Amino acid sequence: MISPFRTLLSLFLLFPTLSLSISCIPNPAYTVPPLQASDPLLTPLRAALDATIRDLLVLDARTRTEEEQQSQPSWANVTSFSVAVTTREEKVWEWHHSAAVQGHGSCEARSMEEHGDELWEGSESRGEGAGFSGRARAQRCGGKVVDGSTVYRIASCTKVFTVLALLLQEGAKWDDPVTKWIPELRWDRSESVPGEGIEDLGGAGQGEDQTIMNHVQWDSITLRSLASQLSGLARDYATFDILDRVPEPWSGRLEELGFPPLDENDDTPFGNNTSDKDMSQEDFLNGVKNQHPIFAPDYQSSYSNTNFILLGMVLEKMTGQKYADIIAERITGPLGLNRTTFKKPSNEDGAIPAGPNDWNFGNERIGPTGGLYSTTDDTTTFLRSLLRSEQLGLETTNKWLHVQSGSPGLAGFYGMPWEIFRTSQVTSDNRTITIVTKSGGLVGYYSQIALIPEFGLGVSILTAGNQDALATLERKVHGVLLTTIDQILQQHTEDTYTGTFAARGDLNSSLDLGIGATGGLEIKKWISNGTDFLNAFAKVTTWPPFETNSTMEGKQARVWPMGIQRGRKDATDPLAVGEVWRMHILQLETASEVWTEFCMGDADERAFSGRTINELLLYKGADGKVEKVKIPALKVELVRKKALMEFIEGAKGVLEQFRLW
Repeated sequence: MISPFRTLLSLFLLFPTLSLSISCIPNPAYTVPPLQASDPLLTPLRAALDATIRDLLVLDARTRTEEEQQSQPSWANVTSFSVAVTTREEKVWEWHHSAAVQGHGSCEARSMEEHGDELWEGSESRGEGAGFSGRARAQRCGGKVVDGSTVYRIASCTKVFTVLALLLQEGAKWDDPVTKWIPELRWDRSESVPGEGIEDLGGAGQGEDQTIMNHVQWDSITLRSLASQLSGLARDYATFDILDRVPEPWSGRLEELGFPPLDENDDTPFGNNTSDKDMSQEDFLNGVKNQHPIFAPDYQSSYSNTNFILLGMVLEKMTGQKYADIIAERITGPLGLNRTTFKKPSNEDGAIPAGPNDWNFGNERIGPTGGLYSTTDDTTTFLRSLLRSEQLGLETTNKWLHVQSGSPGLAGFYGMPWEIFRTSQVTSDNRTITIVTKSGGLVGYYSQIALIPEFGLGVSILTAGNQDALATLERKVHGVLLTTIDQILQQHTEDTYTGTFAARGDLNSSLDLGIGATGGLEIKKWISNGTDFLNAFAKVTTWPPFETNSTMEGKQARVWPMGIQRGRKDATDPLAVGEVWRMHILQLETASEVWTEFCMGDADERAFSGRTINELLLYKGADGKVEKVKIPALKVELVRKKALMEFIEGAKGVLEQFRLW
């Protein structure tokens, strides 16, 4: 399985380093309207993604010399891939590329000489308004024209299904120790490590050296620790061992790479990972139990496939069912993921690379950590179900997508089992965007599923072939996707939310909403009872309140949505429910010293008479545009000033200037 943060690092390097804005720019910046494939709002996005993939394929073909092409074809010629983007409503864009050189149905590799010299690409973009369609022709080597129903291995993306199944399990408690469900892992003080004669289990008492840890502290490892990669367990046991996975040319020659000579005791534990009968559960647990820990439990995250094999066993203990049946009954069946399975599909249905690959690899044991086959159609359906909170509900889904622990990188974090990437380099205002991902890798298959909650988007990238393809595709696709959708939503917000809103009657209160210089919805001007309320706001929210000379000079009054509404649905009154937004005063600075980049954002400000003074309720009319703004703390309701009203008031101002009114 590939390292989870290898591909995330490529995203971090997508854009040149910028000065860091540390003003705690709130997010999300915009609301996301329902978006379907036919929506004209998405036309620029589809065009940008089409151009990106097309240019990528052309560049890949041109960056190699003729001699290089003969010795090592470009990755696009030997890699099939399927990339798709979905909103909460439906899949809105997809691109499928069929490798010119593909594997036999038997998954055996052939030399490049067998394929001939002519290598070419066959690609197809699908989606309303797609600008490019180069449908692949029938191909050599048992080749398949891939589409949304083509099956790939999705490897460690399976871990998301394992955690979801536990979230769906009634009565499951994440802070239960794993030994509650797998008591075989609990150490007896009379036991010692086989062959080592070490009787001390570690886990020193108070006053003793608590870093002495000769055995895994199983009673301290919870289900949450396992799902968050915080167990401190070794990455693997009896799976993916070099001795078991060494390529044929290197068999018996590992000493040339610096490994010690093998003796009769050196072997992969129980060997042959492709057999369902290679190891009993008892033998696996005994082996895992005797491994040394990497860290103490919950000290630091480190990627472990063993964690999820154990979680699969926990699920089986909780339910009395086989793991594969649990996934089918609770996830793939209800969601209609008909091609997502642990059983190897027919070769005719799969994208099979020409080189060495793991199309046939797998057994029951690795199922919970990396056993699934799936398609782009199914993975985007799955992502949509998460965006809609279909199975878990909104609150549980929100909790699930949160960070559980940090990583060695500044921008990478571990979730359950998510690999979460945060970047401030893709939007016009440099606010932080969070991408909740899970990557997976088996030989010849490299995949990623991703959620971008702020934009209500899901992205699926499935590849069969060259390992470099995933990093290249995710870097290009996510970069263009994030930048373009941010611009689209900014324009939508300008069309829907901006304008001047004023009190009825003689009350001199008004609010001007517009797009800020760097993006986002901004209060350009705020008058309350004849007073410049933005300056008043700055005065009362700066310490000591009322006594400072604080003003809005050099600041921005950004407003952003809270993701909730207030009111009661009324079919006869579109203005009965209002969106809750909050205002935040931004002071843009440049990070230059330690701590200057530290930022803890808050949504709430001081209250007046028990009501938060930075809260606004925005009400949309039947045409989807904001028609009314309520400010509870100021006990005022403002309505949109229509064009005629604005013209009359403008004319009135001119007449007053010349003393004609």
